[in-house]
Amino acid sequence: MMRFVSALVLGLALAASPPAAAQQQEPSVASVRATLSDMAAWMLEYSIVLDRGGELMDNLDEFVAILEQFDAGEINERTALARLDRWRVNNRTELEAVRALERGLRRPPSIADFGPSAAPLEFALHTARENLPPVLEEIGAVLEASASMGIEALRGGPGKSLEVRQRAFYQSSLQLVRIDLRRVEVQGAALDQDHPNRPLMFATQRFYAALMAMPTHELARLDGANPDRAALAVALREAARDIRSNTAQTSALASRMRETMRWSQSEELEPLTQMIVRLMETFPDSVIAYNGLATGVDAAAACVERGDDTLDCWSVMDEQTRAPLEEIGRLERVRAEVIARSQASAL
Repeated sequence: MMRFVSALVLGLALAASPPAAAQQQEPSVASVRATLSDMAAWMLEYSIVLDRGGELMDNLDEFVAILEQFDAGEINERTALARLDRWRVNNRTELEAVRALERGLRRPPSIADFGPSAAPLEFALHTARENLPPVLEEIGAVLEASASMGIEALRGGPGKSLEVRQRAFYQSSLQLVRIDLRRVEVQGAALDQDHPNRPLMFATQRFYAALMAMPTHELARLDGANPDRAALAVALREAARDIRSNTAQTSALASRMRETMRWSQSEELEPLTQMIVRLMETFPDSVIAYNGLATGVDAAAACVERGDDTLDCWSVMDEQTRAPLEEIGRLERVRAEVIARSQASAL
């Protein structure tokens, strides 16, 4: 199942602006560093809840296995129904545990002291927090709907569950991408035009478009339409190209910001500027990881162009983008930790 691309971006959006704010002495340099540290800590807490929610969708693997084993004659209807019932109960228990984590998550730290220019980011932070309950509800609804469809398929007898398995997989994947796409769009709007994470948000949107293209194609086929495979391949190629175009912008912006900070002459601002330099030095690796996503999308396009089964092509993209997605998440955590360590060293 898909993974969320970048849950920590909001906590880093002020990284480019502290020197300007600090030079005005309102807020102070110490206040800027404390706010950044608290924001980074909050985003790590937020990402734990979001990741735990996303992990619930991995439970669909067991759902598919139950139906496959029933269709293969490896288990009878009674056993399959009992396992599916346990699966549903386990989902509800795990979801309630994630809901408890969500209820315990504090509100995001205030950044009102940064002035009117911080208003979009403040809005984005609070929107991300407020969106967590409906995100979890959506995940729960997907799992419950899958269980209901599975019960109906099992009672229909062996051989009746293939379409159910496919629909559950495609629909759940689309819903998860749409959920996270809303968060990404809010984050992108909150970032300054010159922030290197902004084009990465656009690259994320294009990667998500590629993720949605294949299940959308397959659902149309299941509904009796005759979707154009050539158009699917073109859409994937365009998404890969756009990902690379945006990462090129990120490279230029991060390099420019890094060099600007290195030339800062203010002794008072040196800890902040050094922190920003360290943040910018992580972006080349992010660019490599995002380009890895583009490579995975291109591989899926080539698979479609060869005429291979669409689901097999989707698996190709999943396999080839798994490592880049993990690296993207790791680098976001590294950046959050750089901010937290910078504040700790000042105490």
